[in-house]
Amino acid sequence: MTQAYEDIELILVDDGSDDGSEKLCDWLASCFDRIRVIHEENGGAARARNTGIAHASGDWICFIDSDDIFSAAMLDELVGMAVDTGADIAVCAHARCKPSDISNVDSIGDFFSSDDTSAGAHQIVYKGHEGVKALLYQRGMLSAPWGMISRKSLWDTVSFPEGTAAEDMGTIYRLFLKADTVTYTDRVLYGYMQSTDNTVFSTSSERNPDYFMHSRDMLEYIRETAPDCTNAASSRHLSACFQILSEIPYDQRKTEFVKEIYDSIRSVRRSVAFDREARRKNRLAALGSYISIGAIHRMLNAEYKRSIPKE
Repeated sequence: MTQAYEDIELILVDDGSDDGSEKLCDWLASCFDRIRVIHEENGGAARARNTGIAHASGDWICFIDSDDIFSAAMLDELVGMAVDTGADIAVCAHARCKPSDISNVDSIGDFFSSDDTSAGAHQIVYKGHEGVKALLYQRGMLSAPWGMISRKSLWDTVSFPEGTAAEDMGTIYRLFLKADTVTYTDRVLYGYMQSTDNTVFSTSSERNPDYFMHSRDMLEYIRETAPDCTNAASSRHLSACFQILSEIPYDQRKTEFVKEIYDSIRSVRRSVAFDREARRKNRLAALGSYISIGAIHRMLNAEYKRSIPKE
């Protein structure tokens, strides 16, 4: 892991691997003092992340998905931003990439210095619940643990819900609610890898019910604990509903799960349609749902099928 910021503790959680990865982890730990390995039975991503947090001894937490890439400057820039602004969370912009994008450059560093990712160095500092609103309105930030650092102390009462999929959706907004200050840069320092075996393209039967559950619970939690963020939460929930529909074939529209999603869209569409802070695409989708949710569903699913990488 080449990083300009060198004060790093790298924790590898072996989540019950049986493909030889556990031996590779042990070998790496024997070669580098800053690498620690924790072996445990398979329990899923949520438990593995919770294990890593519990064993971390540093002041900051950073997650990297196993198939993603990141700039050598990422940690240095994020820590610098957090220290300079007194932020509890520092987030960078990300770029979606495919394996072919990496194979076409000489190094990962070249990918992050390309015209598509190197432009921009604009930084925003959010105070109080403004950071939560920026997250939920999806202003460059996603409900994902990667592409950011967070103070370890924030995790004292926050954890990933084990035994469910889409655990990110059930966690990150709670983390942001605990932060007094959040800082964001639009410089791309993280590459989110998209491939045919990525969960983004295989969520319909397993991940989506949990994704919907966590999104719905998020909306209710925000209404009860941070009512000033309710409009933002409604907008985020609408996005989640339409994202889920994009992955479900239109001919399944009469299933109970899809009916529940349609009803949930109806419950928030008015507030989103008239919310000037919501993204334009969300407001248009909310207005369009008054004409036909089914038509939007069919269009989104067709677009989703076209977007799946063919590699």
